[in-house]
Amino acid sequence: MANLDYLASLVGKRDCCKRGVCIHHQAKAAVKEIKKLKARNKWLVEKHDELLDGFQSINEALTPSAETKRAYFGEFYAYISDTDEDGNEAQRKIIVGWDSIKDIMGAIKNRANV
Repeated sequence: MANLDYLASLVGKRDCCKRGVCIHHQAKAAVKEIKKLKARNKWLVEKHDELLDGFQSINEALTPSAETKRAYFGEFYAYISDTDEDGNEAQRKIIVGWDSIKDIMGAIKNRANV
């Protein structure tokens, strides 16, 4: 950036302001705009990296693996109506199987276009 500042200081410094076309001031404004754009670009690159990291985490969380099996198996339950030994209606809690969990993960990935 120092080179751009130096060049802006040299360009048209004489009597351009008198003629209404001030190259010197235009160059300074251009340098200022370039600095703003560079800062914006840096911010966008950082945000891109954050979003990419988040996307990778989501993708890993939705991809069946030994890690996701350890994390999810036993975490989800279904309740079914049943009758007990006395003939009374009862609710039973059953663990959702790993194959069902994988199917759900795949459906979420498909819906999210991951």
